[in-house]
Amino acid sequence: MADADNRNTTDDDLDARIRTRAYQLWQDEASPDGKAEEHWENARRQIEAEGGASTDAAPAADQSAERVRADEPLDDASLQQLQDAAQAEGQRQNQSQSSGGASR
Repeated sequence: MADADNRNTTDDDLDARIRTRAYQLWQDEASPDGKAEEHWENARRQIEAEGGASTDAAPAADQSAERVRADEPLDDASLQQLQDAAQAEGQRQNQSQSSGGASR
C-alpha cells in the first residue's frame, strides 16, 4: 500500500511541475486562449528531457489564480493598490524634479 501512496505522490508532483511549466509557457506567449493542450504537452516534454519524474526540487507555486488579466475588471482592493502606486510614483518624480534630480 505504501508503494501505491508513494506513486500517487510522485504522479501528483510531476503533474504539479508540468502544470507550472505549462503556465510559464502560456505566459511567455502573452497568454493566448485555446493552447492549453499544446502548452501542457510542451511542458511534459521539457520536464521529461530534464530528467522526468525527479521530485528533488519543489514545484513553483501556481500563481494563475493571483494573476490579473488585462480583459478582466479589477476588484476594489487591486484598483486602490494601483492608484496608490501611481500616486507614490508621481510624488517621487515631482520630488526628483523639484530637487534638480531630473534634467530635461
